[in-house]
Amino acid sequence: MYEGGQEGNKDRYREKYGDDVDKFSVRGSGIENGLVEKRGCTDILFLIIFFAFLGSLGFLTYYGNANGNVAKLLAPINSDKVLCGLSSEFKDHKYLYLTKWDVETIAKMKMFDYGVCVNKCPSASTDTLEC
Repeated sequence: MYEGGQEGNKDRYREKYGDDVDKFSVRGSGIENGLVEKRGCTDILFLIIFFAFLGSLGFLTYYGNANGNVAKLLAPINSDKVLCGLSSEFKDHKYLYLTKWDVETIAKMKMFDYGVCVNKCPSASTDTLEC
């Protein structure tokens, strides 16, 4: 019996797998009666390594949060490469306003080259902003 259960597929599988089709025997593979019932856990070493990885990931997350500056990672950067809301000159201007927003600029990922730090986001198109 061949893959798919049909004898007519023999030539198709011979073309795909070559002589391995003729060499394969269910009797020699150890699965004569279906899946092997007596199985053991073979991935204990991997499980230990995986839990060690999760533990180290949790520790590094805690350490980075306790000793790092998360605000510096999340702060927007204007076109002059200054962090909005964190640098002394832009302490009150913690938002980023993108002044050029067209298809070409977005496609080239250049919209942040036209970013300006502002103290509040506009709510209407007629609002004026303090930059």
